[in-house]
Amino acid sequence: MGLIDIEDFLAAVEEGEERIGRSQKVRVMGMVTTEIKPQKGRDGDYFLRGVIEGHAAALSFTINGIEQAASPALEKLRSPLPLVFAVTPRIVRTEEGTIDRIEATIHDPVADVMTMTTYLSSEGGAQCGLLLEVDATQGMLAAEEASRLRTPDPSGGVEVPLVLKIRYPEKKKSAFFQGKGWLSEERLRRLKSRLGPDGCRFYRCSVAQTGVGQ
Repeated sequence: MGLIDIEDFLAAVEEGEERIGRSQKVRVMGMVTTEIKPQKGRDGDYFLRGVIEGHAAALSFTINGIEQAASPALEKLRSPLPLVFAVTPRIVRTEEGTIDRIEATIHDPVADVMTMTTYLSSEGGAQCGLLLEVDATQGMLAAEEASRLRTPDPSGGVEVPLVLKIRYPEKKKSAFFQGKGWLSEERLRRLKSRLGPDGCRFYRCSVAQTGVGQ
């Protein structure tokens, strides 16, 4: 099962693509930006509703069947770094039968939520690389950070394809540098801090390239 942008996931479900069935788990990437505060349901178990923010779109989600409000399984959702979620689509329709909104269900917060480096270490993670994208004013800074990634992190990590893109708006051109880099959770945290949320992201995450529905 590959990785797909939230924006592409929503579009594919809305267009009724057969590759994304109601019971088919699809992996999306993003960060939970809502409060992790489960509510008690009628059956005695707890449920959690929240929002996953992707690069260009957001996705509402629900987790049902949580045994306790302070479940340790939910702690991972508090991560300030991007996570990978295995979700199934849930279509909410109007009385006329048209689509009102598209949401997602996370069935198991332990098995269906992964750190980005854990996903990159998996078979499906081979389809994604790391993109550092900045304007020329931050070019030297981004180049320094890319250079740091050339050596393995003693604390662990995974080797990934790496692209450095430096934009020159006044020339309407960009310079690209490709290679490999070693990424860990700590290094990802540093990159997000130094380059900003849009300066460090992942690429090759599209419907066509990841084979959604496999």
